[in-house]
Amino acid sequence: MLFKWILLLIVFSILVAGCGEDFEEYDGFAYPNIRLVMAPSAKHVEITRVVLAVSGDDMEIQECDMNIEDNKATCTMIVPAGKNRKFSIQAYSGEFIEYEGEEIIENLEPGSALTLNIEISPVKIGIQIVPISEELSVGETFQVNIDTKNVRDLFGCSFEMGYSSETLSIQKQDISPGNFLGNGSEAISLFQVEPGKISLAVTRKASLGAVNGSGTIATIRFQTVKSGDAKLEILRNDDFAFQKEDGTDINRFNEMNLEEKIITIK
Repeated sequence: MLFKWILLLIVFSILVAGCGEDFEEYDGFAYPNIRLVMAPSAKHVEITRVVLAVSGDDMEIQECDMNIEDNKATCTMIVPAGKNRKFSIQAYSGEFIEYEGEEIIENLEPGSALTLNIEISPVKIGIQIVPISEELSVGETFQVNIDTKNVRDLFGCSFEMGYSSETLSIQKQDISPGNFLGNGSEAISLFQVEPGKISLAVTRKASLGAVNGSGTIATIRFQTVKSGDAKLEILRNDDFAFQKEDGTDINRFNEMNLEEKIITIK
């Protein structure tokens, strides 16, 4: 697969302790030499930081900031041999994660040597529904956050959220703005509720500028009224907009992931 901006290939050359006398100090460990090679198209996005993390059920997460030089990134770390070792990469441009990827080695054995290639794809921005619990009883009140992640230059947004009105109830006063686009003095919010659908709009006040990163756009409180499955979803329709201060769509707007949630009510 060719990625839109850049193709990153991560090459891990892993020598596991026990291969020779030089590794006796690290018996039972892997000792990876890691090299990241960027394709020529990398010029379109300046990668300023690359972080490698290695994790497993029986080990603490180990992280390494790779050294970037001459369009390559390298680092060396000691990795315990074992089952299901996950190698994860995040590549930054400034403060933003532009690319990420991961690969799992099912069995990293002492005494082995291997080369691992990881393809890193562009990080997609998104909007997600984050409930406190996904299994509830009838009559319970619960809260969900509407969060966005990895956005740049966001000044305002509007969208509709569908919900199962047969199993859930909500009032307009049960919706409150999050703090991502600003506190009460920095942002303007409008909410409307009708059976099965909630309309939300939040924008920053003029001259305050846009925001970057991830955070909560709104918080919604529901009450369960009937047993069954309750679906919550962000609707991609004509009211769906994430815009910059000049009214244009934010970068990667058309690639946004819209998550849905199913709440089980017993």
